[in-house]
Amino acid sequence: MHLGPIIEERKAKIAKWGANYPGKPRDFLSWLIDSTPRDHHYTTDNIALRMLNVNFVALHSTSMSFVHAFYTLAAQPKYIDTLRAEMRIHLGDEPRDWTKDGFARCWKLDSVLKENQRLYGLRALSLPRKALRTYTFKDGTTVPEGAMIAAVQTATHLDPANDGFQFPQICEQALAQERHEGEDVAEDAEEDDWRYRLTGIGLGYLAFGGGRRV
Repeated sequence: MHLGPIIEERKAKIAKWGANYPGKPRDFLSWLIDSTPRDHHYTTDNIALRMLNVNFVALHSTSMSFVHAFYTLAAQPKYIDTLRAEMRIHLGDEPRDWTKDGFARCWKLDSVLKENQRLYGLRALSLPRKALRTYTFKDGTTVPEGAMIAAVQTATHLDPANDGFQFPQICEQALAQERHEGEDVAEDAEEDDWRYRLTGIGLGYLAFGGGRRV
């Protein structure tokens, strides 16, 4: 096990010097060890398995999303030149010069990825929850204790009432304001517009879940 010796070393340092031991790495493995209950879950094998699960969830969803995006662009190449021009302006031609702020300015790229997620999501259901107690909604619907419920992601994303082009419209408004004021307003977008970005959430977009825990 590749992670085994590393996990053992960090657990030993925590046991000797405490959770905030000198030189503690600020990485996901440290956060994972810190958040693991100090009971039968606090074993090297269990922590390594948790890391494996997180890696699987993070990598397979990202890979599948980008493959879907590439297929979409291959089927609709009219967007490629526009995206390429935007990336050259904000990112440059050299990948080593790319920055987080540069990507934040690529509104059209973000929009294409978000719309692709809406149309070709990775799952039909989102927000799976188990009822810890019997609960009755305002409309009279009762969920019994122990029942599993979820939001219907595909039907929500493809609902005609859901405007899939709402984010591009926000982009165009921002760009129009930018041209009018002569400022780069995209650099510091309003927080209210976050819900229109790829990772934003709302009642009409459930790819990343929803609620307070997001």
